[in-house]
Amino acid sequence: MQLNVEQWVIKPKEAGAKFTSITATHETRCALYLGWTKSKQALVGDFMIACRKHNNSPA
Repeated sequence: MQLNVEQWVIKPKEAGAKFTSITATHETRCALYLGWTKSKQALVGDFMIACRKHNNSPA
């Protein structure tokens, strides 16, 4: 499965959002920051890079 973290930033921005947030831990104790993506960074790191790339403020 390939994740497109940029869509998490682009879609809310297209809808008019001024910032985008991500939940790093879930109530089931699943931690997103422990997942690795194809760039070998944690998901949160890729999310931050996508926010900067698209001039969107992370919350």
